[in-house]
Amino acid sequence: MKNNPQISGLPLPDCKAILICDHIIQEGKSNKFSLIGIFENVQAPFAPTPTEPLIHPQMAIYAKVTGAEGKYTWRFELVKLSTDTVIGEGMVGEIQHADRLATHEMSLTLRLIPFSELGKYEYRLYANDRLVGMKSFSVILSK
Repeated sequence: MKNNPQISGLPLPDCKAILICDHIIQEGKSNKFSLIGIFENVQAPFAPTPTEPLIHPQMAIYAKVTGAEGKYTWRFELVKLSTDTVIGEGMVGEIQHADRLATHEMSLTLRLIPFSELGKYEYRLYANDRLVGMKSFSVILSK
């Protein structure tokens, strides 16, 4: 029998995918998500510094999870990996999940994200303050 980790009596969800893109459209009638401009690198026209950060205009994060049943509060953290520092956070919100076998999709759009240096960053997805998934990306100099 498989060990089933839990969050305060609720099943720990399994993150199947996290993608970062420029824009997400959720169609009204079907609720289908369209991800526009999926990427893993932010192109910086200059080397950012703490006094002159790169302000990225917008990023959208998409996540697909399964195994959730009950009420969960979902949030993303943006972390600078060189220092393991949280530089941003966004709430997806509280969602009631009825079917543990179903997949659940969510998205969040962040605007005016400051990057103080080149390097690796990561989005971390939390369900009721428990880490369930992560997606890293890099801020690099444009060529």
